[in-house]
Amino acid sequence: MSVTISQSIEDLKERYASLFDANSRAICQTASEAINGLRSRAYSVFMEKGIPDKKVENYRYSDFKPYFGARLEIDFSNINSHIKPQDLYQTGVPESNVCTIFLINGWFAAAQSVPENVVIGGFAAMSHQYPELYARYYGTQAPLESDGYVALNTMFAQDGFFLLIKKNAVVDKPIQVINILTGESDRLSFFRNLIIADDNCEAKGLFCDHTLSPSHFVVNGVTEIFANENALFDYYNVQSQHNLTCQVSGVYISQKKNSVVQTNYITLQCGHARNNIFVALSDEFCESHLYGLYLADKNQHIDNFSFVDHANPNCQSNELFKGVLDDQASGSFTGSIMVRPHAQKTNAYQSNKNLLLTKDAKFNTKP
Repeated sequence: MSVTISQSIEDLKERYASLFDANSRAICQTASEAINGLRSRAYSVFMEKGIPDKKVENYRYSDFKPYFGARLEIDFSNINSHIKPQDLYQTGVPESNVCTIFLINGWFAAAQSVPENVVIGGFAAMSHQYPELYARYYGTQAPLESDGYVALNTMFAQDGFFLLIKKNAVVDKPIQVINILTGESDRLSFFRNLIIADDNCEAKGLFCDHTLSPSHFVVNGVTEIFANENALFDYYNVQSQHNLTCQVSGVYISQKKNSVVQTNYITLQCGHARNNIFVALSDEFCESHLYGLYLADKNQHIDNFSFVDHANPNCQSNELFKGVLDDQASGSFTGSIMVRPHAQKTNAYQSNKNLLLTKDAKFNTKP
């Protein structure tokens, strides 16, 4: 991968603008207007903000701009659509009782053992089947105007997965998403996911990120989660990617009354990772639990950023992130909690603990 560190933000703006203009027909071809209708606004926001660097306060400890400035291929036509994901990846767990979703380089590939009262499909394809849900939810939680990476994703993302857990459904088996990066060339991949946990439902999602070939990969992903009234949803993300991977992704969560959402970010390996976790407690009596574990060595860099918005009274949030860094590894944790003036009886807890095994390891924490 050719990385041009001196490439300016303005140069990258023009480069991605030209790339979008040249491929806009292919980008918009499979999605509905609910998705494509936001691309022009995202384009304008990106041209204003560009790719964040350390001058942007929320990214002061990480600069991923050089990786997004590298010479990378983008698949605008799903060239791996003929591949059976089972031929690429086996979980190795005998008789595992899970519903499995496969993504290959950001494209929805297959879903197996889908439970009753659950709807799963490709992000673009399902936008045609559920236009009212996309109109109601898509793009309403991820902060398009405040983050250049979200704007970039909204411009380019063509696929990912859609998950609807229907009202009153109790899903006994976990829903496992296997996100595979593979290919012989260095690649930039975008994915977009939409998860809706309807009233009174209960489910668990396990999202596993894997690399299966030794190419350089740069990933930009956005997942929006909506937990409606009395919904219980657990979100686990296990990152196990080789050191030639740079991933900037985020989960953006909206919770309604009496909902409980638990997020767990487990970074076992990734060259450079940025995990954004945004939670909006949009009604009373919500609970949000945010946990993270990261293990880094060599020259890996892991950056976890969380923002919890206590927008209503009688809500609870709990954050605990722990990490171990070896060799010349580096990382950071930034945790922000906003308690709005009318959000009385708020209970918010936050903790970050790190163990540095060498004098060369470095960590910044800003709780």
